[in-house]
Amino acid sequence: MSNKKIIGIDPGIYGGLSNGSEHIKTPLKRVIDKKPVFILDKDKSGKKQYYKTGPKAGQLKYKVKTPEKSHFELDMEKIIEFIKDSKIVVLEVPGLTRGNMAKATRTTMINFGILKALSELNAEKVIYVSPQHWKKDLRLSADKLEAIEMAEKETDTSFRTSRGALLDGPAEGFLLRKWYLEKWNISI
Repeated sequence: MSNKKIIGIDPGIYGGLSNGSEHIKTPLKRVIDKKPVFILDKDKSGKKQYYKTGPKAGQLKYKVKTPEKSHFELDMEKIIEFIKDSKIVVLEVPGLTRGNMAKATRTTMINFGILKALSELNAEKVIYVSPQHWKKDLRLSADKLEAIEMAEKETDTSFRTSRGALLDGPAEGFLLRKWYLEKWNISI
């Protein structure tokens, strides 16, 4: 079985996908909910202000009255491109924890539903696993750093940004795939 045919997905906005050789953060796209509103910039006496120098010289100055409102959504086209024609997608089921805000839980479950649908439509088989199950089988705790260190050791790839922030989504996507391969004793 080709190693690109098994995909691991850590769901969510800050999740990740891995096919064993490529590990990516969940593809996102920015959606504008409300465009910004600009008003003319005036001085204290009420006169319109103009740019005096530079490429905008002679043009009216505007200032932002209401800033743009936007949010991020899953980029379904890029996700489909990554998982299409795969044999198996291993998808982590989001855990239900007390204390989560209702809005965050709702967003998590909507994104999980989108990833579930895309996986069901584009893969031959989808395996659902809870984080507690696969982490226990790989002898990992809930500590993200532990998972990242295991993924880095296995892949010789850094799952950190240039500033040292952890990229646990792609790392856990890789480990979900690893868990499946080990669970079913599949060698690649």
